[in-house]
Amino acid sequence: MLEQNIPQLQNWHSFIIMLKEDIQDYGTLPEYTLKTIADWNNNDKPNFTHITKELEKLSRTLGKDYLNKVKFSLKVYEPQIIVAIENQIKRDIL
Repeated sequence: MLEQNIPQLQNWHSFIIMLKEDIQDYGTLPEYTLKTIADWNNNDKPNFTHITKELEKLSRTLGKDYLNKVKFSLKVYEPQIIVAIENQIKRDIL
């Protein structure tokens, strides 16, 4: 869909790119949403009016910039590695 210039989806281009990035890199979308998106192809006969309505629903539910919020929350919880070195005193055994 992104490669094609589909007039009905022109306004949704950036949101579709965000969905694609989420699916490929973050995996935050529920399985039901993924199944819904997979059904958009409709056996190689996509109904762009239906897809537009689904994009509107997703945008209302998730928010237009939902992935930016996810990315920000991941930065807040960046994993950190802590290396601890224990000092041991060597004692001579008498």
